[in-house]
Amino acid sequence: MIIRSHDAMKTVNLKVVHRLLLKAMLNEEGKGPGYSLSDLHKIFKVFDKIDFTPDEAKQFKLRNEENMVKWDAREGGTEDGKEIDIHKGFELSDEEVKLVCGMMKKKDEEKRFTTDGLSAVLELAEQFGYTFE
Repeated sequence: MIIRSHDAMKTVNLKVVHRLLLKAMLNEEGKGPGYSLSDLHKIFKVFDKIDFTPDEAKQFKLRNEENMVKWDAREGGTEDGKEIDIHKGFELSDEEVKLVCGMMKKKDEEKRFTTDGLSAVLELAEQFGYTFE
């Protein structure tokens, strides 16, 4: 996982699970109090950047099962298939990265993280440069 900086932009490399977690966090946090219209506009800009194209949704076989989003990380959904759940780079402004880190910090301070998907959450925090003890 690499974060490159150039011209006040960062490239974050995210797998499907990271994109789904970030979308859920942006959606959850955006519904809460404490955000201006400007902040909400920025949240939706990040949401749109990391959203799945129709081709990606088809490729990963994104689906909703029992109120959970599921996908195939390998062609045909088999262990011997070619891995398709590879990192995809997204260019985000420093301001967008700070917004995501601020949301992670708020959620962290409010002790709202759980062990569900913890390794993916930690990877996401690393991608955005969010540090914690």
